[in-house]
Amino acid sequence: MADDKAEDAAATPAAPSEPTPAEKAEQAIGRTSNDQTGDNDNGLFPNEEGGMPAVPVEEVGHVIRACGCFVPELVLVDQILPSIVEDEYAELNIVRPELLKKRIIAMLKERTWVADTEHEMLLAFRRLDQLSHNGEEYGFIESEKMGKYLTSQGLAPFRKEKNEAFLSIANDGTGSKVFYHDYIGKLIPLLEDDDFLFGGPGRSGYSTRK
Repeated sequence: MADDKAEDAAATPAAPSEPTPAEKAEQAIGRTSNDQTGDNDNGLFPNEEGGMPAVPVEEVGHVIRACGCFVPELVLVDQILPSIVEDEYAELNIVRPELLKKRIIAMLKERTWVADTEHEMLLAFRRLDQLSHNGEEYGFIESEKMGKYLTSQGLAPFRKEKNEAFLSIANDGTGSKVFYHDYIGKLIPLLEDDDFLFGGPGRSGYSTRK
């Protein structure tokens, strides 16, 4: 019996190990090579960067989010990009991959801007529900009120386009309410979907070109 259990255990494939911060960064940066054209062609820094592609500035936010760090756009534009876009590459609108990799590794190790858990999201929505309904919880927030919260509150209030992108996913069928239990159920799988994180709504459009 013991031998049978040992054989079964040996036959069971080991669960894949979690990628290291460096591996996550390299995988996300490598993903950008599929879309690069012109000045941002793959291999701009083949020798000093180990073959990793240069990263177009407009893709930096998507690369960071694909690694699990959900940085507000204001922080991305005002703090992160100025710290990694070097003068000699600003005109090309690209970032050296090694600099971006180092920044991502630091954020992952410090757990900076990691996504909220499902429970934390629910608590936040419930609080907004109470604020919207005089202390009562209805299980939804009116879309108009939700838009006002998102565009006027927090460290990095949403721009109009980002608010519209959020509501296009979060609204109920009538477009008048956000049933947040349903929205959280939609959002959790998207946070693990590379296609959504790289191609979803809300590209910053930030450019270093003069």
